[in-house]
Amino acid sequence: MAHDLLDTISILEDIYLNIYEPSMAIQSINLKDENALYTLYGTIIKLGLIDITSYLDEYNNVFASSLKDYKGEAYRNAFMECLKPIKAAIQQSFPDLGKFRNNYLAHPRRIQAQQHRKVILYGDIASYKVPQDFGEYIFICQMIDIMHHMIRTLFPVEIRKGKAIMYEHYGKLDSSKRTIADFENWNRRVDEAKTKWEEAVSKNMSVLSKA
Repeated sequence: MAHDLLDTISILEDIYLNIYEPSMAIQSINLKDENALYTLYGTIIKLGLIDITSYLDEYNNVFASSLKDYKGEAYRNAFMECLKPIKAAIQQSFPDLGKFRNNYLAHPRRIQAQQHRKVILYGDIASYKVPQDFGEYIFICQMIDIMHHMIRTLFPVEIRKGKAIMYEHYGKLDSSKRTIADFENWNRRVDEAKTKWEEAVSKNMSVLSKA
């Protein structure tokens, strides 16, 4: 199936911004609470690894073939050859990105191919070859940065058009258009849900409290 080059570059740009902006922001954070800092690092790394894996999937599975369709095989091969050392550095350092995303980050901590075997209880998490600390995470972010810098350099028109498309769609989700009344409405809905929950707990507590 042929894919539009503009579409895949737009997707890569969108994912890249999701990776780049948090990684830059976290490097400027100076929290005295080490527990809060550790929690923040862990959250950003986990979310970032989902986006990084998605970026590599899009690059490998769609962008590469689109490049051949629109620019020819020789151009595609030259482009891929330039980034071969970067992709090799990622693959050699963190070969389990896809498995980690599928088995742990994006799905219910079970391995479907192994009768839904639990991931957490068997010490599997530490065995995955993926970024486990902030230094390793920044390394892979910098590798993605190099890859995307080349795409931005060679396809500036597609990048601009892709950004225009993204801004148009994200503009429809602009939270700045929400009013105080909107937030108050959501707060009321929270209160309503909590009231119903409390009623349900009260009704069923005699059963739940039994040993």
